[in-house]
Parts: sequence; structure tokens; C-alpha cells
Amino acid sequence: MKKYVLLIIVCLTHIIAQGTSNEHHWRTHFAYNSVQQIALDDNQVYALANGKLFSIDQTSEKITLYNNFSGFHGTDITQLIYDSIRNQLLLMYTDGKMDVWHPNQSMQYVPDLYNKQMTASKKCNNITIAENMAYLAMDFGILTFDLDNYEIVDTYYIGDEASEIKVLDVLIQGDSIYAKSNEKIYAAHLEDNIVDYRYWKTHSTSSSIFDTKKGREYKSKNGDIWRVAGNKGVERKFVTNEIAYYLPDGPEVNTPYSLICHEGMLWMVAGGRWINQNRAPGHVMWYKGGKWTNINQSMIYAQTQKEVLDFTAVAVDPNTASHYFVSSFGTGLYEFMNETVVANYKPHNSILSSAAPNSPDRYTRIESPVYDSDGRLWVAVAGGVDTSLVAFLPDGSQRGLNLYPEENSRFVLNTPGGILIDRKKNNRKWIVSCRSEAAIALLDDGGSLFDSSDDRCVVRKEFLDQDGGIIAPEFFYTIAQAPNGDVWIGSSSGPIIIPQDADFLNSNQCKRLRIKMADETYLMESERINAFAWDNLGQLWIGTQTGGVYVLDSNYEEIVACYTSTNSALPSNSILSLAWNEVHSQMFIGTSGGLVSYLLDPNIFSSVEEDSSDDYEYNSGNMFRWRAHNAFTNVNTISCMGDKVYGLSANSLFSVDKSTYMVKSHTKLDGLSASNITHISHNPSLNRLLIVYQNGDINLSGVHYGNVNVDNFDDIIDRLYADNALSVIGNNKKETYGEHK
Repeated sequence: MKKYVLLIIVCLTHIIAQGTSNEHHWRTHFAYNSVQQIALDDNQVYALANGKLFSIDQTSEKITLYNNFSGFHGTDITQLIYDSIRNQLLLMYTDGKMDVWHPNQSMQYVPDLYNKQMTASKKCNNITIAENMAYLAMDFGILTFDLDNYEIVDTYYIGDEASEIKVLDVLIQGDSIYAKSNEKIYAAHLEDNIVDYRYWKTHSTSSSIFDTKKGREYKSKNGDIWRVAGNKGVERKFVTNEIAYYLPDGPEVNTPYSLICHEGMLWMVAGGRWINQNRAPGHVMWYKGGKWTNINQSMIYAQTQKEVLDFTAVAVDPNTASHYFVSSFGTGLYEFMNETVVANYKPHNSILSSAAPNSPDRYTRIESPVYDSDGRLWVAVAGGVDTSLVAFLPDGSQRGLNLYPEENSRFVLNTPGGILIDRKKNNRKWIVSCRSEAAIALLDDGGSLFDSSDDRCVVRKEFLDQDGGIIAPEFFYTIAQAPNGDVWIGSSSGPIIIPQDADFLNSNQCKRLRIKMADETYLMESERINAFAWDNLGQLWIGTQTGGVYVLDSNYEEIVACYTSTNSALPSNSILSLAWNEVHSQMFIGTSGGLVSYLLDPNIFSSVEEDSSDDYEYNSGNMFRWRAHNAFTNVNTISCMGDKVYGLSANSLFSVDKSTYMVKSHTKLDGLSASNITHISHNPSLNRLLIVYQNGDINLSGVHYGNVNVDNFDDIIDRLYADNALSVIGNNKKETYGEHK
């Protein structure tokens, strides 16, 4: 009793310490390429993309990404709006949590809606601010929120007999309130008791009365227009009419269904399956040197002209990292070379079979691609098809195998969940059948791979643990092999361990974790297990369906850590996948809310960041991108004007304040017409600075000229003089304007 109570106390103490000191170990890798909303304060533009938040500094153009360590109380943001009167940002989360954030100051958490017991969805669809009240358009009606006292005031059920109506937006106009639903517009007078549904009436007005630019387009104080730009990120139209886009680097989507690392590179696919296809878009993503490359569904479709759905796993050629295969639970097997589809294997060009022979483009269900030590690629084929296991050989040929645990009795893989080629005994293949006869199959080919006469096969649906207990999981999810050769199976009944010296062909003996918890149960004995991975310390990372990630010591006797969304960067406690990057000592963790990683030694990763040509990720915990990197060296031109000295360095303009010695970089934000400057000169009589650009444009204290031959300085002066833009003092133009080279 004392032993395990002490273990839990130590574990909790370690977890608390992690929450306060291990922030620098975590990295987030979220998708930001679908910006849905923006909000502006005087300094920042806040953008919401795929439930994640980032901001853009309007002056420096620095991009900051936010995560759990930023102080937020939720992970999936659905709405945001800026309250300019109180200088605060209101954030709404899918689960009903609310944050009121004074940027760089305080965060006020409002859990009232989250804590409320209710069957209706707590999703907020829009926010409208009027005076001291925020009107929240909810899936069930309208909530009013006091922005001064941070409390929910009223709930309006506006449907007949106070029924729930999904409200998409709210408008306050004069003494009336309007609510927009999918089909109708409802209205009421604010002075009435509008908590009573009978005061709400359908209204014949057009939906055009609602502000369609709210959350999508704003003008900043300097006149720039900021807009939502979808997969381009956030668009900025400068007062000079230049257009710029701001989009943080990241994967295509926040669905890391399957991960694999190879030679320091991470591959990720988003898809999934169970009984049927999820019909999720097929995307392939890889991460190398701090940068993402995304091959999205439309890019693949353009090459195949076929549906691209439900990618489930990646197998990388051990000899050529640019060559890899991707399985799909429905649209076949894809062979890639870098970003090019080399082939899409289906029944017409392979021995793969379709679960529905008349619809091979939709029902060629492939799972678990994996290479063996001889360079053969193995895949599992789902359904009652001709061949359950198919091998693609290095010579281009294909061979198939089936599972026969008993003579003339074939075992069919309706939903295969993994193929493990035993590293200790290469003639053995472990195969997971997830459901519909959930089982673990072991095929021993006897050393003659495609000669079935000496094959031995066993299929086991239940196991006997070290204490004599019978385990018969309803489902199996994953399989992996430990460094010592033990086989770990993830099931709906927790982890199951087959020791490397066990005689699985003749015995169903297994082992279970025996870390006892305070409630007398054993750790994870009834938890769904989705993923296993080992780090370079021999520690085992276990991804669970609801409990986050457990890290066990190399002897599997102690909990080293338990990471959840409350003490780490995990955006969700539902773990989909794990992958260990041995080059950077980095554990990638795929969750239902997106991808994160944990660095055992954060200093190792600094070399990757330094190799990147674009200083974008991980600078003191923030990720950001600068659009200009001006180093003021090799100054070739200076010009004095008033209390400043202007200089030209590498075609960039800067100034030095004579009294404070402060250096300022001048960009288009300051009114420049372009970025590449060739000449500057000062007219002391008019106290104007002449700026000439490489493209032929000219600025003169706000006057803009274009299409000028910049190679001839005299032509420039003649043009300005003819337009009465200048008055020349002295007879020599170069004396007046100074030497320009």
C-alpha cells in the first residue's frame, strides 16, 4: 500500500513540475491555412485558423503562435472578437469555455457555460458587442454576457414554445434585436422581456442587414485593410495598395492520424477508417529542417484524376527517403517520388482487390504498408478479397499471402490495424484485426516466404496474463515491438505484452503492466491504447484515447510522466499516433486537436532552427517570421535632414536620430513606394528628401513619380523641375541635391 501511494505522489509531483518548468521542451505544429476570423486591436491582428490562434504585429509584422502555455483555458477556439472599449479579446471554445484576455496583461476565465449540465451543443457561432454586453449566437439560442463583470446574464430561447433555434448571428439596431437562423430572421424589442419567447417574432427583413464584414475585414488606425484570406492566411492591403499575406508554416490539417519518422524527417497523413471509410481528404505532409511540405488532396487528384480519400499510413523506402508509399482505406495504394505520384495501385494494375469489385476506385481498402529487411513492401488488404497480404518486390513483381490458422479455414481481415515484421525473427509477421473478429494473428513462413506448405499461422482473440486472468478485448488498435523484442499490443482493454521468448504459436500467455494505482486498479488496464513509441532512453510512451500520454521508465515499473492538455502543449487528451525522431531526440505526438512534439534535449533542436533560411520557428518560445531583414552595414550614402541622418545600405533606408542615436528602419509602413532604393538626396532649401527606387519610382516628401529612368540623375531632376515639384538653388543640379553616388 505504501509503495504505490508513494508512487502516485511522486508522479503527481513530477507532473506539476513539468507544467511549470518544461515549457521549453514542447513544440506545436498546427495547421493555420484555413483562416476563418480576425480581430484587431491597436497593435495586433489576431487570426483564428482551424481552432488555433496566431497574431501579427502591425508594425514589425512579427507572427506569434499561441498554445496551452499562453494561458488559455481551452484548445479549440470557435469565435473571437475584440472589445475596443475595454481593450479585451473575447474567446469562445467548442466546449463552452470562455476567456476574456487583456493582451500582455491578464486572462479572465469564465467556466459558467462549460460547467452547465445540458444536452444542447455549447458551440458559439458569432459574437456581437453592444455597449457593455456581448450577444453570443449559440446553437440553441442567444446568451448575453456582461463584459464588465464577466458573467452570463440571460438566455434567450427564441423558437416556438421556447424551443432551441440555431442562431448564426445577432444584430442590435436602434431599440431592436435581430437573430439570424438558417431559415428565418427573428426580431424583438429590447425594452420588452425578451427572455420570454413570445416577444420574439419572425421578421421579413433581408439577411443583408447583418454585418458580413464582422470578423472578416477591418481597417487599422493607419488605414491598412486586413481581411480573412482562407488558405492564404491573412491579407493586408497597405495604404500604398500593396498586398501582403501572413500565413504561419504548418501541416495541411490538424489530423495527425498516422506518423512515421525516418532519418530525421517526419511523415504525416490525415485519414482514418473503422467499419467504413471516413471519407476524409487524402493529404500527405512531411516535416524536415523546421519546414513543412504539404501534398494536399487537390494536388494528388490533379495527377490521378481519381478520388483521394482516407490515407492511413506511410512506408518510406529504406534506401531512398524521397521514395515512399501511402495506403488509403478506399482509394488504393499510392507510390510517390517526392511530390509526384508514380502510381496509384488498384485491381487494374496490381493484385490488390476491391471489397466491392464493381467500385475499385472507392473500395480498394489498403492498410499498414511496411518494408521488410529485404526491401519488400507489405500491405494488408481489407475485406473478403482474394489476397489479404500483398508484397511488392524490389524487382517490380507482386506476390500474395493469406492467413490459414486451420487447414482450409481462412482468416479474413475486415479492418486490418497493422503489420509488424518481427525484428528478432524475420520469418514472422504479426497482423492486427481491429474489429469483426478482433484478433492478433501471427504468420511464420518457415523460412520459405511464398511456399505455404511450411507456414504456421495462429489467430488469438483472448489472452492469459501472468496472474491467470483472461483478457478478451472487444477491439485491437495497434502493435509495436520494444527494443528488447517484446511485442506490445494496444487494445480496448489496455496494453497487452507478448514477451520475446514466449511461444505465441502454441500458447496465449501474455503479460500486463503491474503499476498499481491508489484505487487498487492497475495502470491503463481498461484504457483504450492507440499508440506506442520508445525514445533513446528506452522509455515507453503510450498514447491513450482519453488520458493523454504516459511515459514509463525502461523497466515499465514507474510512471516518468503523464502529459495531458492541462500540463503540457497537448491540445487534446485523445492521442492518435506517436513517432520518435532519433536524430533530434524528439517525440511527435498526434492528437485529435493537432500535432505537437516533445524534445528530450531542447538544445539539440537549435541546430535545426539555425539551418533554416527563414527565421520562423522557436525563438524564446515564440514562432515568428520577419518580412524584412535589414542589416545596416556597408553604408554607401548618407544625407542629413533636420534632427535625423538618413542612410542607404543594401538598398534599404534607415535613419539615425542625432540626439538619441536611435536607429529606425523605413519600410512601406512609413509610406515608401517600394523596397529597393537606389538613390537618396536632400534639398536643404525645401527640407525634402528625394528617394529614387530601382523600379523607376520616385518619392519626394509624399509626392510620387513613376516610370523614370533612374540611371540618369539629371533626367530625374529635369522631370521634377519641369513639374514645379522643386525649386533649384544654384546653377549646378548636383550641388543642390548632393552627390548621389
